[in-house]
Amino acid sequence: FLEYILQSIRDQIKLVVVDEAHCVSQWGLDFRPFYREIPFFLNAIFGATHWPIILCLTATLNPKDNEQICADFHIATADVIKGDMLLRPTIDIQIVKVADEDEKDQRFWDLLEQHRNEKILIYLDRKRGKRSTETLCAIARDRGFKAAFFHGDMRSEDKSEIVRRFKSGELQTVFATSAFGMGIDIPDIRGVIHYLLTESIEQYYQQIGRVGRDGEPSWA
Repeated sequence: FLEYILQSIRDQIKLVVVDEAHCVSQWGLDFRPFYREIPFFLNAIFGATHWPIILCLTATLNPKDNEQICADFHIATADVIKGDMLLRPTIDIQIVKVADEDEKDQRFWDLLEQHRNEKILIYLDRKRGKRSTETLCAIARDRGFKAAFFHGDMRSEDKSEIVRRFKSGELQTVFATSAFGMGIDIPDIRGVIHYLLTESIEQYYQQIGRVGRDGEPSWA
């Protein structure tokens, strides 16, 4: 139906924008498979040789993924524009080395206690037994934190409600998988904790970008 509607006005469409374009290559095979369908969708509307101008936007793209997106969307190398400033100087990034999982737990809860009155986002895995999103969230609630968990298998309305409550300040602490990220713009998240290593440096960069969007000092 959407193809039919857009075909009827295709001569009026001068620009197509693909936001979070890294999903095409990094997550297009499983997490967000519809991104992989966009070129075929454009062919169905405009024909393979009559696309309008395509603008792909992303903050996190490595050279290999850049090459794939250029191929998929027929973008010339000369038309790739990169920002000069990738650093977020307001984010204080720290690496904490621990001897084992027990020490990690202790350091983790100490850190949360130090920042009890701040909005904090914790990234971890949903299926880690006693250290999963749900389990650690339950412990946080028992310790008096206004906490919730967030993962990709939740209903859309439940996820939207958590984002709303986090934004309003009803929640201070969210235990999340990588599903919490793109498109979520909460200006006053002060800290992000990665309980586990991310899959890639691009994912880490994208996830710490949730904090300090108000320009105030924040930490990771």
